[in-house]
Amino acid sequence: MPTSPHKLIEELQATRSLKVWSLIITFFGDAVEPRGGVIAASTLQTVMKVMGVGSGAVRTACSRLAKDGWIERQKQGRNSFYRLSDMGHTPFKKASRQIYATPITDSATSETSIALASAPRQTSGKFTLVMQNPLNVNSSAWLSLRDRGIRINGNCTLFESDDPAIQTRLTDTPETDDMLILSDASASFPDWIKRSVCSEENARRYHQLMQRFESIPDNLPTDPLTSLAIRCLLIHEWRRLLLRSTAVPSELVPADWPRDTCHHFVASLYSQLFATGEQWMDDHALGPNGPLKTTDHSSGQRFSGSDSRNT
Repeated sequence: MPTSPHKLIEELQATRSLKVWSLIITFFGDAVEPRGGVIAASTLQTVMKVMGVGSGAVRTACSRLAKDGWIERQKQGRNSFYRLSDMGHTPFKKASRQIYATPITDSATSETSIALASAPRQTSGKFTLVMQNPLNVNSSAWLSLRDRGIRINGNCTLFESDDPAIQTRLTDTPETDDMLILSDASASFPDWIKRSVCSEENARRYHQLMQRFESIPDNLPTDPLTSLAIRCLLIHEWRRLLLRSTAVPSELVPADWPRDTCHHFVASLYSQLFATGEQWMDDHALGPNGPLKTTDHSSGQRFSGSDSRNT
């Protein structure tokens, strides 16, 4: 299995999933923002080069990002510096709550109450899962409900069951009579529901991420720049996976679902790569005022629960 950023890049390029501009955004959010947010173009090019991205591709991507309003460029003499704009910074900051979240250690298991929509519906617990008849998916009742919940798939939405407006809508609207309502009396749903929510395609993506990086823990790079590059690629793939997956509560996750295993894997490998990568940033990263020093030390606590607000 690959042990270098070059080989990882080759794998990602082969899948046509690697976008230079997106990789740059990941690097800014993960490594530059905790150091004040501004980095020299030369430093950015050095980091991208070890990941197989040439300086020309970096300049092209940065021009596109600047044109689209994602980053801002400033000049000091012959030197250029970049920073994320508010438009670029805000989405990563919001996503960081999920990206660097503490891995789940266990999940609740219990029994389930199931009722058809035509029967009396009383919820007791936190979640209500509504499965809609696809023949009536555009009903006004369904559309009004869907906008208030977590869209799981085209015909399935999860709601907070203690929302009075949702309870009234489910109970008093005739249009909801063809819906299947699953209320978690004890915070557990049947396996067939979990399988419909957690697709095999997403399971494959979790396994694929772990397979790509599985040899790294036993062959940790000693070169700080290589360590930083692999760390960036790891978070980039993890970030992309999360953005492509619906956030599903643990109550709807099958027992053998690989999400939590992958989360633990990413958190563990990240912690092993973090300090060495930061060493390179300490020694070589440049900003407008010289060496780029850490301004937000909470970044060292990522995946431990204390950094979710600060990235």
